[in-house]
Amino acid sequence: MSRVVSSSDVKILTEEERKARRSAKFGDDDKLKERAKRFGSSAVADNSENKVTVSSTVDSERLKKRAERFGAVSDVVKKIDATEKLNKRKERFGENDSNAVTD
Repeated sequence: MSRVVSSSDVKILTEEERKARRSAKFGDDDKLKERAKRFGSSAVADNSENKVTVSSTVDSERLKKRAERFGAVSDVVKKIDATEKLNKRKERFGENDSNAVTD
């Protein structure tokens, strides 16, 4: 049942033929970019490393609500909370130099 293939039977494809076959098999990258626009994601395919990176904006109110339900497990939420606490303290006590020595 198995057939032995010799090296003369194998055709070496050019770069353009490879790209054409790949786009026919998997679809174009344009479709992925259109989908990213449609759903608000800014996914960009990096061809050099074949990684997909997604950058999204973080809604602080949404993160706060989630932190109330599940606890502050995200570094972003912890950072926001620390910044808010610092700002509230600055409003209440004023901005003082913490290294100042009082007599």
